[in-house]
Amino acid sequence: MSMVIANAATFLVLVLFSLRAPTVLSINITQVLGLFPDYTNLNMLLLQTGVANEINQRSSLTILAAEDSVLDPILDQLAQSVTGQQIADILRYHVLLEYEGINDLRSLPNKSKLFTTLFQTTGRASNNAGFVNITDDPNGGVSVGWPSSSTVFSSEILGTVKELPFNVSVVDVSRVLVPYGLLPPSLMPLFLAPSPPPAESPSPSGGPPGPSSSPSPSSWISPSTSQQGGSPDNGNPATSSAVAPSALWNVLSEVAFLLVLLIV
Repeated sequence: MSMVIANAATFLVLVLFSLRAPTVLSINITQVLGLFPDYTNLNMLLLQTGVANEINQRSSLTILAAEDSVLDPILDQLAQSVTGQQIADILRYHVLLEYEGINDLRSLPNKSKLFTTLFQTTGRASNNAGFVNITDDPNGGVSVGWPSSSTVFSSEILGTVKELPFNVSVVDVSRVLVPYGLLPPSLMPLFLAPSPPPAESPSPSGGPPGPSSSPSPSSWISPSTSQQGGSPDNGNPATSSAVAPSALWNVLSEVAFLLVLLIV
């Protein structure tokens, strides 16, 4: 009788544990991002480069997702300068190998944490280039960038796109990130964190300022629709012909940083 009771108790404990344990399911990142039109080109890139399949073979991930309006201008200017593998590695750099919801990211222990990315698994990441550092800012924001303390090539985590607890968390980021050393220094200005924009001056007629031009759609995904002869500075605030005097010091600092990269 005592043996029967012991077996029954063990069975109940196992049942209760299985009910409390989080269920980790396989991920289909294409279906997840397919629910959000602002990430259509990102979704296509993940498919075309094969990174989507790598994501789907894993569980408990965090995806740093840049909207098409952020991603397209970068791709337009990288299309003729980088390989498909480099594009894929940039995408892998936006995949963290653990699940972190937005509330977790806003309450990190010690206000900062290093995360391993999918790029680290390729064997092409030198030293700690396959890691990102996420930091809780004093003003309540969350930034992500290189493991070093430099914020020149950082991005802001803006909010949640989709959370499937313990499986995949997709968060919106303000800038595209690039691993240290992946691209030549001449391309790095594309990824600079922008300086604060100057205050807009009113138009001479006293009316509101005119509308700004929107970035062109990505031509990297479909080579047949790529435009030739376009200006390489379209949509790139780092190469704009007008630099506000208040931002001149920041621009000079960024140029000095790029010169150090060239020397190294």
